[in-house]
Amino acid sequence: GGIEMILKVMDNHLQNGKVQQYGCGVLQNLTRDDDYKKSIASLGGTEMVLMAMETHTQNAEVQKNGCMTLYNLSLSASPIVKQHMERFYLSVKHSLLALKSRNNLQGRAIDIKTILFKFIKLSLIVSDNNYL
Repeated sequence: GGIEMILKVMDNHLQNGKVQQYGCGVLQNLTRDDDYKKSIASLGGTEMVLMAMETHTQNAEVQKNGCMTLYNLSLSASPIVKQHMERFYLSVKHSLLALKSRNNLQGRAIDIKTILFKFIKLSLIVSDNNYL
């Protein structure tokens, strides 16, 4: 179906920041639905989003969309998602540091605030559930 196609395109074009940005954006929208969350997690979506974020550390849109997707997935009780929590936590932390270190942050303040907000909420989820 559609989720498999999105993940395949993201996998085949991992080095393309625009593909990752839009792919993570579509997954972000789909993760608002519990049934889609399960499908995305079981089809390797968590791993794909993490790979996109790790590959495109300087791309604020990939980081924002990926963070929002993973945050939505983290609200699931899926064991597949839980096994990636530490990696997600570290990926978001590295993303924040990478974006902060950029010389030109003008116009990116909203992205950093969004990521930071989700990072703080994720930190609370991680600590409350002893994922780390």
